[in-house]
Amino acid sequence: MFFSIPPPLSWSDSQEKSIQGGRWTFTPSPAAGSLTGVVQTLANLSLGPPLAWVVNQKRELDVSALQRTNLNLSLSKKGVTEGDRGEYTCAVEFQRGDTLKRSMRVEVLQVFSSPAPVAFVGQEVNLTCTLGHPLTSDLKVKWIPPRQSSLLALGSAPDSAHLTIPEARDINGGRWRCELWRNKTKLTSVEITLKIERVPMDVWLLVTICGAAVIFVLLLILTVILNRRHRQRVTMPRRGKRRICRCKE
Repeated sequence: MFFSIPPPLSWSDSQEKSIQGGRWTFTPSPAAGSLTGVVQTLANLSLGPPLAWVVNQKRELDVSALQRTNLNLSLSKKGVTEGDRGEYTCAVEFQRGDTLKRSMRVEVLQVFSSPAPVAFVGQEVNLTCTLGHPLTSDLKVKWIPPRQSSLLALGSAPDSAHLTIPEARDINGGRWRCELWRNKTKLTSVEITLKIERVPMDVWLLVTICGAAVIFVLLLILTVILNRRHRQRVTMPRRGKRRICRCKE
């Protein structure tokens, strides 16, 4: 996944107003990790010459737009993860002490399955597509199944953030795509590859052997207990009945 954030003004405007510095900062969203609410400085603008960004955080940021075109101060990144959710702010400082800011919130669409992307035939599989928080009323998701599969057979709503496959089959394996829509506009999409495998024969054999061993041990314990009880009854001396009589003198 890739995102690019434009600067708050054009390069010609910044030259006319005598730019004195700038910075990119990042505030993680509540679902992004332990540094929630802590403002992190991503890059500072060095006036040079030449004008260049000095990156402070190792977040695989791309600030090469400034060097390539010398026209903008854009920030971009490839391979976005859920840890990149949050608010990005570009602040540009001018000679008279004025500061111009522009902020943009970045949402990261994530899809995952439970259990893991590998499931066995007959097992229930749950797919979840999320932004890390409940979707607003103007947003909805759309599931695109593999070619050989069908949403109609699943019984789940195709626009639900949670999709359930009651009994996984071979045809359910493949790429599942979740698309995020706002009204009639597609915003972004993300894919997950689901593997459906049959339970290996050696696993069934191991389960059978373990089950037979447990039954054998239980029968052995039961036999020992019954034998002990039988021996106790056989070796126990019989108590004779006492007769009491009254003899006349």
